Amino acid sequence: MHWRRRRRSGVRVTLLCLLSAIALAIIGSGRAIADDPKGLEFVDATPATMSPGWKGTFTTNIAIRNNNSDSTFEPTIQLKGGERCKPATTEFTTDEENGQKGVRNGEIKVFKLKIFNVSLPATCYLELQTYDNGKIIVRSVKQFKLSQRFVTGWVWLWLVLTIVASVAAILCAIKRITRIYPEPASARLGSPAWDFSKSWTSTLTLAGGIVAAALAVSSLPELTQHASKAGYGTLVLLFSALALLAPLPYLCAMRGEVREENKTDNNAAKKFVVLYGGSGRVFFITCFITLVAGLGQIAVLGLLIDEIFQPMLSWFCIVSSSLVVATWIQLFVYSVHSMWLTFALQKKSPEPPTAKGLADSPAMLGSGRPSWPLL
Repeated sequence: MHWRRRRRSGVRVTLLCLLSAIALAIIGSGRAIADDPKGLEFVDATPATMSPGWKGTFTTNIAIRNNNSDSTFEPTIQLKGGERCKPATTEFTTDEENGQKGVRNGEIKVFKLKIFNVSLPATCYLELQTYDNGKIIVRSVKQFKLSQRFVTGWVWLWLVLTIVASVAAILCAIKRITRIYPEPASARLGSPAWDFSKSWTSTLTLAGGIVAAALAVSSLPELTQHASKAGYGTLVLLFSALALLAPLPYLCAMRGEVREENKTDNNAAKKFVVLYGGSGRVFFITCFITLVAGLGQIAVLGLLIDEIFQPMLSWFCIVSSSLVVATWIQLFVYSVHSMWLTFALQKKSPEPPTAKGLADSPAMLGSGRPSWPLL
């Protein structure tokens, strides 16, 4: 009997100790929750990606909430995130008429955040601090991914080189053409025609645009180095549009001439045909636009490839630049020779062919002079 009583008392003591421990844990957690300070916090603390304006300033609106039921706090912010975020300066303002930054208990207030002088691209963290009696009682953090400018100085350099190389190709072609055609600007040429086997610049521009668009959508890192994703997309679209619209100035400048059809039968009635032609001056303008589109698209494709491989190979910029320059040289030589061939053909056929000749020659259909392939 004694051992049964001892066993029951032991069980009671164990249960009592267990219930006491549970009670103490509940009381302790309640005190911890009660003692946990409350203050300012971001309404939306999820990471955000920001794009800079034309002056390189990042601007956004941030909603802040005060969870403290007793006090009014004024928010203080600090930008953190390593060397790229250290030189940055911030401006934190409110649009309210009184200009008061204090957030009352239970209130949600919207502030305007501006970030200046950041080394792009960068991943920074905005720390929202709540001060009470000179001490920080609450911290709240929000991540900001600051993307690159629309285009950087490196991209502008390639664009300038594109224009310079295009002008140089036109001047070299004119110098070579003047040896067989003294005044190429005043020459009358036929209609432009796209030929897959001859129009390499136009073909590479459109094919490069498709590849560049695919890379920009699927393979680029989230934070690019040389231009923003929107900047790359705009450049690809711009150069593709230039390649498509390059013949438009020449087509608009073409003029028709009414000529009598050569008669094979002297008794037949007279017939007249309209023969079209364009000037050599506009021909060179069309070639210049096509060259800018082709060389520019290749440069953008090289920059995109560099964006993909640079995180793995820091020296890959040299490789991509070398590939771009090598392709430029080939297109340069091809374009100069193609323009010379156009005038060499014109030299062989200085006078418009007869209407019968037009009907027999599909390549010259609709034009009184030999058609020429687009670059």
